[in-house]
Amino acid sequence: MSFSRPLMRLRLRAKQLLGWRLRRNRDNPRIRHDLGVIFIHIPKTGGNSVTRALTGIPKRGESLSPQIGKHAKAEEVRFLLGRKAWDRCFSFALVRNPWDLMVSCYHWWIQKAPQLPYHRRHSRRIARMGSFDRFIRSRYGTGMINERPGDLFDWYTDGRRTIVDYVGRLENIEEDWREICGRAGIPHVEMPHINPSRRGSYVEYYDSGTKELVARRFARTIETFGYEFGDGE
Repeated sequence: MSFSRPLMRLRLRAKQLLGWRLRRNRDNPRIRHDLGVIFIHIPKTGGNSVTRALTGIPKRGESLSPQIGKHAKAEEVRFLLGRKAWDRCFSFALVRNPWDLMVSCYHWWIQKAPQLPYHRRHSRRIARMGSFDRFIRSRYGTGMINERPGDLFDWYTDGRRTIVDYVGRLENIEEDWREICGRAGIPHVEMPHINPSRRGSYVEYYDSGTKELVARRFARTIETFGYEFGDGE
């Protein structure tokens, strides 16, 4: 499975024709129209902690949104909300060292996914691989982040340029969260740490070949944010 932007746009157009924008809910903590904030939740980048922090900020009024998935990409969210609603809000995302990210994804499939009925078949398949080396060379490691197809770049861009207002780094989350709160004009609340995985240093999972696989896959994000193998260790 790989991410296809043309296919995503086709699906979005189908949703529009089906009146998707008319389907509303009243509780999407990642899209806070009352605060003027949109959070793009890339899997395994601290998003549950950010969502919990946003939930802790009192509502300032009604905040209606279409039914948008937890890990929807920025281009999807912008389309489903409409450009006017998107442009009125401060949008942001967090990224993570890609080598660390993929080790975290591997452990998500081993530790968390077996508890989720929809993902059990895939988690069993990955468990049978028996090693991170085989996982990172599989379609799960070369084209997905957790169960979602795409690379980090796909979440915060439209395929060419960054379309969110701010991209922070998980490794700098405390400082970047203060920056986000300040720029968005929202109260600063403490950032909880949710869903830590149980594992050792990510560096220990790689050899020269798998290190290069990840470097090629996430080259645009690595270049943009200056990530290096071994950061944070």
